[in-house]
Amino acid sequence: MTHRYVAAFASLAACAIFAACDDDSSPAEPTLPPSPVATARATADPSIPGAADRATLSGLLLDDPFPLQAEFLGAFVRRSDGLVSPCQAEIPEVVDGRYEIAVLAASEAAGCGAPGTEIILWTYIGDANVYSVESLPWPGDGAAAEFNATFRTDDPLGAAPVVTGFSGEALSASGVAVPPGTLVEAFVGEALCGVGSTRYGDDFNGYILSVIADGSVPGCSAGATVTFRIARQPARETAVNAPDPNMRGGEFTLTQQ
Repeated sequence: MTHRYVAAFASLAACAIFAACDDDSSPAEPTLPPSPVATARATADPSIPGAADRATLSGLLLDDPFPLQAEFLGAFVRRSDGLVSPCQAEIPEVVDGRYEIAVLAASEAAGCGAPGTEIILWTYIGDANVYSVESLPWPGDGAAAEFNATFRTDDPLGAAPVVTGFSGEALSASGVAVPPGTLVEAFVGEALCGVGSTRYGDDFNGYILSVIADGSVPGCSAGATVTFRIARQPARETAVNAPDPNMRGGEFTLTQQ
């Protein structure tokens, strides 16, 4: 599975997909030509706990007002306490606005989909990280849902908070990688500001965290020192809660004390 944020995009070719206007009417709504749907539905590996609980979203995405063309699409899950976690199972392509994406459930990855959470999609437009204006309530473990969403370059955050991203290996005190599914948390003081777990996969089995950096969760502000815990044990490393404009953060190894 590929989970790291990568900036690359195809250019828009929107004019050709608009229907002709009547002489006395306003422009018609965009209509899409038949095209293959770019899919990221991951085969549920029965050896991965909770994999069968992934939700599958599909629908139409607009780079307002045109159908989105994107090489990369991902998904945040936001909990009722305001914390967010990257929860895409794969990073699919968007073709003529059409997409399909599998989103992890909390039974597979800490901080991901569960009752009371909502899904926010992310993509790149040009070299900018842009989040969907709309969010979707978790449709249920193992469920499929239609989610039509809009991305706006004049509102790149959309429904998302500002975060600092961290990812990398999570090691025990002896330097051995901790097992997949191990809880990894980020704190500012005593405030929990990010939650995730080590991932199952052949090409990436480390952790991914999105740490709230705009104060939307009390205590979780930019410029603060972030401490980490692995399986509720303190990690040796600390970091600064310093998001860049595209919310791509540092990548480094965490090691239990």
